[in-house]
Amino acid sequence: MTKATAGNKNLRLTLYVAGQSLNSSRARANLNQALERHGHEQIQPEIVDIYEHRERTLQDKVLLTPMLVLNTPSDRHTLVGDLSITEPLDLLLEYLGAS
Repeated sequence: MTKATAGNKNLRLTLYVAGQSLNSSRARANLNQALERHGHEQIQPEIVDIYEHRERTLQDKVLLTPMLVLNTPSDRHTLVGDLSITEPLDLLLEYLGAS
């Protein structure tokens, strides 16, 4: 499990994917581009393939893929889709840089 630290916050960024499907591949690429754009290249999100980790998928209540989840100590922020619409993703990643 990869943890991203921003200020004093412990954050966990997880991307749930469905194997190598087109939308899942796009989501991976779009997330990596966004992390670079925001200066978070050092953050390696956890990638969870729902086909390989079915129990984890159920436990984490993943209903759709691809799905990006930012877990903080007090909140869970979720984006669904291939992350090609950048505004919501940018807002989520700006949270990583907040103090």
